[in-house]
Amino acid sequence: MKEFIKNIYKNTKRLLTGHDRVLVAVSTGLDSMVLLNLLLEMKVQVAIAHVNHGQREQSKDEELFIKNFAHENNIPIFIDYFTGEFSENDARQFRYDFFERIMREHNYTALLTGHHKDDQAETVFMKILRGARLFEIKGIKEKQSFANGELIRPLLKVTKRELPMVEHFQDESNFQNDYLRNRVRNLYIPNLESENPKFAKALVDLADEVTLANKVIYDILDTVDITNIHDFRGSGSLQRFWLQYYLEDFPELKLNKKKLIDVVNFLNKTGQTSEKLDKHHVLVKSKDNFYVKLEGIHGDNTGE
Repeated sequence: MKEFIKNIYKNTKRLLTGHDRVLVAVSTGLDSMVLLNLLLEMKVQVAIAHVNHGQREQSKDEELFIKNFAHENNIPIFIDYFTGEFSENDARQFRYDFFERIMREHNYTALLTGHHKDDQAETVFMKILRGARLFEIKGIKEKQSFANGELIRPLLKVTKRELPMVEHFQDESNFQNDYLRNRVRNLYIPNLESENPKFAKALVDLADEVTLANKVIYDILDTVDITNIHDFRGSGSLQRFWLQYYLEDFPELKLNKKKLIDVVNFLNKTGQTSEKLDKHHVLVKSKDNFYVKLEGIHGDNTGE
């Protein structure tokens, strides 16, 4: 553990600059327990957030373990219990809603999670598998805005093999291939690594290159009047990226590739003045500008 701390200390310290009160998401798996032990060794003031999903008998033992760990180390701990029909997406949403609530109620300015480089490779692979567009093939961010502060992932540059062994629970369901991420982790990436042993690293490198490419595109788009229809029509091959850039202000709006192309074509045509995007969003086009109009969400609003 000491050698691991030595290698990762400087970057973790940099990431935590300005954060005195830190909330750590702890599942009791190896990655989150390594992160928790790392922060304690660094004398960071932490609290623990744990969600009992209630999907396995072992969940009770995991909850008891982390409660005892918190008591022995004099660490505040917050626990919530997932209810309803279980799905990966619903469980993830539940967790992050819980984390956000605790951060806001108790004035924690950073949420730390134990995501590592293997998680990064799996995420990129899953996005490609699902047909993601270029701007979507971004890896997990090391730091991003979240709730009233930031979401930080100090272990993102470390592979799971590099994590030191600490007391933890092994979730046996991770070896079952009922969920896509498990199949990616247990089957798809290992099979492809038999062809290219550096395949997982190549996925992470691809995400880094895509991030840089997107930054170049976005740096250009930062300099334009994003709703000016004349500039949009004159932007040539940038048009799809231009539209995606503008629509990032509406994260609840999800357009597939076909719909995105339809909207680009709509903006290039004269005559028609509006295009339905989904049940609540309409793209409105005037002589000089375009904007998204919201319908049926607490009254009508516009994204002008």
